[in-house]
Amino acid sequence: MMIGLVLIALQAAPVPPSAAPARLLGHPGALILRDDYPALAMIDDVQGATAFSIQVRPDGRASGCTVTASSGSALLDDTTCSLVMRRARFSAATADGIPVAGEWRNRVVWRVSGQYAVIDPRFDGPARVAARADAPFSQLPIAAALQRSGLAATSPATSFVLVDIDRSGNVTRCTNDGGDGSIVHAALACPLFRGKSLFIPGFDRDGNAQADRVRVKIRW
Repeated sequence: MMIGLVLIALQAAPVPPSAAPARLLGHPGALILRDDYPALAMIDDVQGATAFSIQVRPDGRASGCTVTASSGSALLDDTTCSLVMRRARFSAATADGIPVAGEWRNRVVWRVSGQYAVIDPRFDGPARVAARADAPFSQLPIAAALQRSGLAATSPATSFVLVDIDRSGNVTRCTNDGGDGSIVHAALACPLFRGKSLFIPGFDRDGNAQADRVRVKIRW
């Protein structure tokens, strides 16, 4: 799976010689990672760039996040601010050597590319608490399956599958559930899950494991 998340360092506004702007501690690329891409956005192929401003208190803590240019998706914008607010640490701005309130600006590009698989969180299986992934779907041999089939050079395509999971988390059944891929794509989809330990089973209201079903999107 290749998901482009690009934090771009922006040039700070000019400040007087006796002042220094708020400064991020650490690398901006560590603030938002590939696994942070919201599942709903991946399901719907939502992409865009979110520019933002973080308000930094004199003690160096982030006190607020303002979206200065929207990606066009409230989900991506909200995820950007939530992650940066939780993870970012700063050296406060100063004026004449005294810590003061300041801000830090940046931009993240949310871009989906390449092959990936993701559970559709909107699908409601029979368990009270839905089964979920227990291993990164990046281990699914999507690219290798495409290469063997001769479809590797074709345009991106999408398949959906329904995967039945038993109380031990094992896949017991898989059926195709649409998509815009070819018949060959559909034939390749379910074998990707055979022999893989990928899921934590669903649970009932008492916390007992039970069989469940999930819907997975595969982007070829």
